[in-house]
Amino acid sequence: MRLCLLLVAILFVTGCSTFNLRGSGRIPAGDDVAVDVPEVEIVEDDENQAVLDTASDNIKSFPDIPHEDDRKVEQWVNYFTGKGRKWMQIYLERSGRYLPLMKSILKEHGLPEDLVYLAMIESGFASSVRSHAGAVGYWQFITPTGRRYGLTINSLLDERRDPILATHAAAK
Repeated sequence: MRLCLLLVAILFVTGCSTFNLRGSGRIPAGDDVAVDVPEVEIVEDDENQAVLDTASDNIKSFPDIPHEDDRKVEQWVNYFTGKGRKWMQIYLERSGRYLPLMKSILKEHGLPEDLVYLAMIESGFASSVRSHAGAVGYWQFITPTGRRYGLTINSLLDERRDPILATHAAAK
């Protein structure tokens, strides 16, 4: 969980632009379209509460994925444990459907399973998310990159939205 928060922060600092979290309860769903995000009741769970409350104190070392201690990273960890906590709650609620499947695919390809959190921050585990650059799906593939890694993308089928096929493509 702490690694998840750290990865979220690192991705935002390094330029992920799929979401604009500075809005008021809206997440971009398309090029110029935004969808309302329903208010979420944050259920206090002792384990999650402890992780979220201490995340900024525990971003020191994660052996699987190298990182640098950075003030901006810490700011994003603080954001997702504070004001942006409702977004993290939404992402974590969705993650239960996808984490085991995606982690097993990453492991099958010999990659660190924690890379699955890239999909979480890129798409919030929502297949319908489209970035301003036209990237689509869980792993936010743009059309040429998706095709390069074997995904079918046409007017009838867009495999970037398939969690299994897109994860295999991302692992490649």
